[in-house]
Amino acid sequence: MIILTRKLKSSTVVSAFLVVCCCVPAIAFAASNLVITEYHYKTQFFPNQSVTLSAVVKNNDVFARDASVRFTLSRETTGTSIEELTLTASQTYGTTIAPGVAVTLSKTWLSAAGAYTVAVEALDEAGQVVQTIYAPYPINVCAAVAGFPGAGLFLYDGNLWVKIRHTNPSLIRTVRDLGMIVGFPDHGLFIYSDSAWLKIHEAVPAVVAADTIDNIYAGFSGAGFFYYRNSVWNKLHSLSPDILVTDGTGAAIAGFAGAGLFRYRDTTWTKLHDLTPSVISAGPTGVIFAGFPGAGLFRYSRGNGDINGDTKITPIDVLMLINYINNNTSGLTPDQVMRSDINGDGQVTPIDVLALINWVDQGNSTPIPAAGWVKLHDQCPSSLAALSSGGVAATFANAGLFIYNGSWTKIHNIVPSVMAADSGGGIVSGFAGQGLFEYSNGAWVKIHDATPSVVAAENKP
Repeated sequence: MIILTRKLKSSTVVSAFLVVCCCVPAIAFAASNLVITEYHYKTQFFPNQSVTLSAVVKNNDVFARDASVRFTLSRETTGTSIEELTLTASQTYGTTIAPGVAVTLSKTWLSAAGAYTVAVEALDEAGQVVQTIYAPYPINVCAAVAGFPGAGLFLYDGNLWVKIRHTNPSLIRTVRDLGMIVGFPDHGLFIYSDSAWLKIHEAVPAVVAADTIDNIYAGFSGAGFFYYRNSVWNKLHSLSPDILVTDGTGAAIAGFAGAGLFRYRDTTWTKLHDLTPSVISAGPTGVIFAGFPGAGLFRYSRGNGDINGDTKITPIDVLMLINYINNNTSGLTPDQVMRSDINGDGQVTPIDVLALINWVDQGNSTPIPAAGWVKLHDQCPSSLAALSSGGVAATFANAGLFIYNGSWTKIHNIVPSVMAADSGGGIVSGFAGQGLFEYSNGAWVKIHDATPSVVAAENKP
């Protein structure tokens, strides 16, 4: 992921971790004293990530001027413009640009899979284009990551596959903003971020889970359970977990054979279940799905309504929950989102608001008892992938692939050899001898003729 900081009439493009040297002059279609001097954006994302694009526009006139900046994103394959983001100085700052002053204008775009060229334009008060810049680096929104035996590791943008490593990994874990934790046999454990590789351990862990590239949990056989942060490994337990996932709040959910399932957060261990699951996955609101051999498939949630964490329920918690929904699910921390899922269905909706209002109206001021464990299926699945919708995809031996969103729906007769859920609600599945497919909106689409040995997709909020 290149953080592109383009200063025009300069030969340097600066990244947070990478310096790219090139010179791409601005192409101005009309002479004007309104000039874009810099523009900034990251170049690689997973779908449904918030992409910020910004530009610095300077007024070289002797009079105050208003100006707008327009980012146009077009699909590389077709040239079709899919997004136009226009930012105006007076609307942003409530005033025009004074003579000799430069201002920064920023706007966000919700990414969708694909590769996009970027054009940056300056517009005057009349809406006339006075400067056009064709950015040298496209935005690549990757839908999935897959390792193919004998071929290597590839990124998929919804249309094209791009090789990023010649070696096929044994494990991949994706994190936010196209970061990845990747293990290569005989080579060790690496972080891939900003289009660069960083080795963080000589060994490949037996289990690994992460929310971000600086919040990594890993279990190494014979060595124990460790936490990686600020480039340092800290030992958390003498034993390596048999199963491991993060719950989206920075906590680790770890199962130890014969001991049970535990949550680790801020030096504290909390036991969640006496049994150790054979398969586990966590959803974006912190809901956990776990399959226990001989017992079935269960869902665990911790939504108690105490949104602000002050150990009591008040109208303030209700207001925070309402504002979160009205603001298109933004404004709360991952922990607060987890406590907002009152009914434990993996989503935060008006139903949770109603449940919280009813709780307060009944005169309660203590947190709602958490939903705890709820059984979803009598059979223990062979694999799981939590969905962004709050549901889960599950495979059952000799039965096929199913989705649970309040009820069970069969979507394939064959159990895939590899499976991952993406943040857009889709499922990427590899079927032995058939290739790699993407399931979205009720339909399967083939995206590769070969079947990968490992696949991952972004599924974080």
